[in-house]
Amino acid sequence: METDHLCIGGGPAGVFAALTAAANGKRCMILEHNKQLGRKLRITGKGRCNVTNDSDTEELFPAVMSNRKFLYSAFYTYGSRDVMEFFEEAGVPLKTERG
Repeated sequence: METDHLCIGGGPAGVFAALTAAANGKRCMILEHNKQLGRKLRITGKGRCNVTNDSDTEELFPAVMSNRKFLYSAFYTYGSRDVMEFFEEAGVPLKTERG
């Protein structure tokens, strides 16, 4: 199979990158060593599959233990609202839980 992009890892970032590439007309292959894609994502939030945090970006930074400066541009370039919008436009209903 000929591809335009190759994503190494089928975790949240790899799947998200592949879906974004596909939405832009690119062929993408995901290489994952586990039997299932997104396995770790499915177990977050006690099995409820947390995809993002609904807090304000400024509220997230105190919770980041290390590399805050590295994450700064990522959090402001593509925030939690963008992530939620991505999934909702893809037909994935989301639920915000307290805490």
